[in-house]
Amino acid sequence: MAITTINERWQALEGFVYSAFRMGDLVNGLSRRHKSYAAITAIILDARVSLLRCITFYVLTRQQQQTILLAEKMTENLRAQHIQLKK
Repeated sequence: MAITTINERWQALEGFVYSAFRMGDLVNGLSRRHKSYAAITAIILDARVSLLRCITFYVLTRQQQQTILLAEKMTENLRAQHIQLKK
């Protein structure tokens, strides 16, 4: 059924919905949520930064160890070549 006139709209209307919002309650509720979200966000951010620091420390330490091992192998090779050249 197509509704084309104002009278048909009023006849098809089944009811109204009303919801009252008190501005003070709305603002207080939003600010409380904002503070709790800010605290949770700060904790999560701090945990992520700590995790990144740990990962960075691990990677740098491991890279340093690998560099030292490579330098020792290269030194051994150079010494062996030096000994062969002396013969």
